[in-house]
Amino acid sequence: MPKKAQTQNEVQQSKTLVYVSLIVISILTIVVCIPSVFEWFRLSSLDLIILIRRDFAHEKIDKLVDMTSALGDKYGVFLCLCLAVALLDMNNYLSLIGVSTFGVAVNLLVKMMIRDERPYFYSTDYQPVSCNFEYGSPSGHGQTVTTFHLSFLTVFIRQYGIKNRKFLLYVAGYAFCIFMCFTRIWVGLHTAEQLLLGFGLGMIIHIIFLHVLDGYFDKLYQGIETGKTRLFNRFIILHCIMAVAAIFMYDYIGKYDPAPEEWINSVKRACPHEKKFISFEYSCLFKYLVAFGSMGAYFGCYFRRWVLKSKDGSKFKKPSSFFKALIRIVINIIAFALLSLPAALASRKSPVPLQLLVKGFIVPFLTTAVSMLYINPVIRMLNI
Repeated sequence: MPKKAQTQNEVQQSKTLVYVSLIVISILTIVVCIPSVFEWFRLSSLDLIILIRRDFAHEKIDKLVDMTSALGDKYGVFLCLCLAVALLDMNNYLSLIGVSTFGVAVNLLVKMMIRDERPYFYSTDYQPVSCNFEYGSPSGHGQTVTTFHLSFLTVFIRQYGIKNRKFLLYVAGYAFCIFMCFTRIWVGLHTAEQLLLGFGLGMIIHIIFLHVLDGYFDKLYQGIETGKTRLFNRFIILHCIMAVAAIFMYDYIGKYDPAPEEWINSVKRACPHEKKFISFEYSCLFKYLVAFGSMGAYFGCYFRRWVLKSKDGSKFKKPSSFFKALIRIVINIIAFALLSLPAALASRKSPVPLQLLVKGFIVPFLTTAVSMLYINPVIRMLNI
């Protein structure tokens, strides 16, 4: 294809992606701003959930859908981080970490402000496949899937210079996100408007950081490389402020404006397999560990560059074949799994500071720093 025609094709694809994004944001605005539409989404999707759980639910199918749904949560983030370390250079890896950090933090703050109930907080007509106790809107699952996976797709396309199939990859990415959102309806954890809000918020954060403010994280990384960017830069300070706000809201809401008693009773009836009810506010704060996990990974990058003065990030070598890329990914998955073992030291019964330190910081710090310091050089030595 001639260079001029190829450029025009890229521009057309970018415009199409922008148009699709504007359509989704417009639908999101309508759902939020018009109460009748908002209520219709809620009631219709609740009827759909009840229909699925009553007429189509099957134990084996439910397990399969629940496992698939987990790809949009911690397991999906874990897999994406393994893929990112294996296939991306430090610049793009840091971009992915930055977007995911901000996205999760914003989601949980908004959840604590809106305090919207999940369908089984008020409906006793069905039992969800599994139970989550944090508030429902905007869906953290829908937002994490959208922000994290689309951001990974964006930086992957940029690093490998994919042009001809860029539009098809984005279509596949959006289709994957929509499918993952639907799995949450199947297992009975969210109504449609909660998923739509999460999907829209995730897409907005993705577009702002990787399309509108394109180059923001590139400058941040270059500052780390040259020593011009401090460890506690504006982005990290903003994240810490948001974390303090989340802790304050947890403490304030729990003491002065607790959730209605009928929600708690409904959840206990809907989730008899859960041995102990965990407060809605505490569950939101507990999920904030994911945001701190991204922070731990960020400091792992920083530690590698500044403390040990390693140069392996600047010598990133693209895998020469699909088979070699697959071997890289498997090596990183095994390494990440082994380095995640310290998480067993902190259970949900452990004090919050210990959980925060171990699961939210130490584990992702180790996985990022150790992987980039020792695993990547081994990968290069093996020529894979």
